[in-house]
Amino acid sequence: MDVCASASIAEAVAVCNDMGPLTALVNNAGASSELSLAASSEEDWDKVHNTNLKGAWLVAREVSLGMAQSGGGSIVNISSALASAVQKGTGPYAAAKAGLEHLTRSMAVEWARYGIRVNAIAPGYYRTDLAAGFLDTEAGQRLVKALPQRRLGKPEDLDGVIRLLCSDASSYMTGAVIPVDGGMSLAIV
Repeated sequence: MDVCASASIAEAVAVCNDMGPLTALVNNAGASSELSLAASSEEDWDKVHNTNLKGAWLVAREVSLGMAQSGGGSIVNISSALASAVQKGTGPYAAAKAGLEHLTRSMAVEWARYGIRVNAIAPGYYRTDLAAGFLDTEAGQRLVKALPQRRLGKPEDLDGVIRLLCSDASSYMTGAVIPVDGGMSLAIV
């Protein structure tokens, strides 16, 4: 589905609901830009924000309607360690992810009455299509060496926290942002 198009989202969610009520959503669509803020065009900014922030809201809004009618569920938004850290060349992306974390908290407050829990995961660096260009640079290699765990995340490193947040084991958690970043977000002196 196209997370930036309401009609596409509604169609995809309807297909899923035909198989049974949705009880969990992991909002994982993402887009980035490696341009500085000054070099970013309005189109660059919009692409990153429409995918990372507006898209997450559109999908969650559509899914939450069914969840509210069927007794609740869990929404997990995939944020980023860069939502609370500063790194050159990631301004549009970091701003969108910071917005997503606040959106997560707003959704948690508004939708708790319907039995919907909304939390976020803030991954650090993983070898993804979005990060590969940076990670292959000298600066990217320095960053990996500076991480407390001295390695990139592996997709399976997210499995446990996603299972936690999508299951009843997290029935009293909502509005949380959980870092899964190899220690990247630690303030180390």
